[in-house]
Formats: sequence, C-alpha cells, structure tokens
Amino acid sequence: MLIPTRAITDASTDYPLGYHRGNVGGLAAVEPDLIAAYIKYGVTMFGILGTMVQWIYDLLGETGQPAVLTIPTPSIDLVVAEDHSGGAFTAEKTLVIPVPTIADATAPTSVNAVAGAVIHDDDGVDTDETAAANEATADDMTLLRPDGAIADWYALGYANLFDGIVLNVSTVGADVTLDTFEYSKGGGSWGTLTPIMNQLNDYETSGKRWFTFERPGDWAVDTYAGIADKYWIKLKASAIGGGYVQPLGAQAWVLVY
Repeated sequence: MLIPTRAITDASTDYPLGYHRGNVGGLAAVEPDLIAAYIKYGVTMFGILGTMVQWIYDLLGETGQPAVLTIPTPSIDLVVAEDHSGGAFTAEKTLVIPVPTIADATAPTSVNAVAGAVIHDDDGVDTDETAAANEATADDMTLLRPDGAIADWYALGYANLFDGIVLNVSTVGADVTLDTFEYSKGGGSWGTLTPIMNQLNDYETSGKRWFTFERPGDWAVDTYAGIADKYWIKLKASAIGGGYVQPLGAQAWVLVY
C-alpha cells in the first residue's frame, strides 16, 4: 500500500494520514504567527514562552470607570418642497438629532510602589517588609515562613483603592495551595476577595505574576505592623503539604485602573 508524503501548512487544520515531510525551520516556519507576542503571558506553546497580557475590565462598574455617554451635535438640513399650484416653492427647515451612543471608558492602568508589605507569623508577630517589596533584591520578601505554618500570610497595602498587584517571585515554592485571598474591612477583620485574573500559581512559577480582583464595596483601611491607614489584601495558603518549599519574592507593585 502506497502512503503519500504529506506536509503541514498554515492554511489548514487538516492532519491527513501519511508520511509527514519536516521543515528545517520548525513550526515557526510553517506558521509565522507562532511568536511570543501572540501567546498568553506565562503559557509555553511548542517551546515558546508567551508574553501577551490582555487586561480584562469589569463592565459592571467595579473598576470605578463609568461608561461614557456621547451625544452627537444636532444638524439642521434645509429641505426644498415644490409647490406647482402657483409656480413658487416653500422652504422647510428640519432638525435632525442623531441617536446618542454609550461606550465604555478607556481605563488607563498605573503601576505604583506598594505602601505596605507585611509578613504575618502564626505566633502573632507582624513584620514590616515594605522596603524589601519596593526594591529588586531577590529573596528578601518572605511570602511564607520557613516552617510552613498554615496560619501564616502575606499582605500588601496601598493608600488608595486599587485593582491588583504584580508580584515578582524569585524563589518558587512547592506543595502550597495558595487560594485564600482577603481584603481589610477595618478593625482587624477581613472579607473574601473575588479574583479576576490570578497568575500566582501557588507560588510555583518564578518572575512577575499578575493578580487582579473586583474592588470590594466595604473595603476599609486598617493598620498592620505599625503601617497605618492602608487598604490591604491578604495572600494565604489553605493547605501546605509535606513537600513544602518556602517561596520568596523580590519586588511587588500595586495596579490601579
């Protein structure tokens, strides 16, 4: 039985039976759009690490960016109406008002230094790591304690309401389930935060990781490690296993849009 030689092309998703002829340029030669800029950030496809970041804005107003009402300028057209009864004509003016349109506002994103960074130990001690969080030295942010106690957590704060953080993980952790995210309600109480985009990946991926969320309606300022009047978010593990490796960070930023 003769089995024909086949070639993969970028014009079709068909994968027919046969011997497939290779391309010395690899898949990138077959599909020139297979580049990092077209692959989601943090995702590796055929050995190419993606760099594309697409911000997702909440259309319900949680971002603080209202919709924009655009009302076009009315125009007046001159309409000539013929009157054959006497050989003359009359002129009528017609007011034309276009239908207004509503479009979502473009929300610029600003990247800011954190106003507070705190590591909480299960023995009740809160340590200020704000200086460490605002410079690029590797491993000077204690994202979790060396003993891996389940009651430990890390908090980041800012003087105003914000919409997310970027965390540069310099040493990846292991056997950590990082899925508890909270916000300050004042008086030492916390509420549950609703994530929009979570790239923290249980602290198991190094580099800059994005974490955005819906702004809580009852978010309030509080004081931790002597850092007063800040809006805080808390990153906490719900489980830590026997293969625990301590994650460490290099720097953090606050996102406002």
